[in-house]
Amino acid sequence: MTIKRHIKLINSESDSWQETEMEIPALRVALASSDGVHVDEHFGSASQLVIYRVDGSSAQLISVASFSDMKQDGNENKLTEKFTALEGTHAVFALAVGASAVRQLVALGTQPIKLGEKADVNEVLYYLREEIRNGQTPWINKALNPPIKSSEERLEALLGESWDE
Repeated sequence: MTIKRHIKLINSESDSWQETEMEIPALRVALASSDGVHVDEHFGSASQLVIYRVDGSSAQLISVASFSDMKQDGNENKLTEKFTALEGTHAVFALAVGASAVRQLVALGTQPIKLGEKADVNEVLYYLREEIRNGQTPWINKALNPPIKSSEERLEALLGESWDE
């Protein structure tokens, strides 16, 4: 399976969407959508993944990856290109996600979200903005506040905190 087309959009306000992403904590989410308007496909056989950058006040389309037609046949090889297109995403929303794909997505650091029924893309994006503002969803909190990895980073974070005596 190959990606038929992968379009990445650049924010006209800056050189790239990555500069904006560094300023305000945001999620990168993918939606399995046949038309870009509805989340209406199974992850494994999705004809395209529409990827957005979402923060508490806005959502920006940053990428659309289209794939050749694939059936829901248990063929694991068809997922490779989808995983490549999802690089750097925090979550993927789909009607359904197979158990093997769930395991692989979680291992890649992408939270699979099974919607179960067709949903409007704008409603999903609105839900995400609300959840980011409310701060009650564990996977969103984890994505927006990743653990500090190195000892130097931990020390810098501690030194940057205010100390009350």
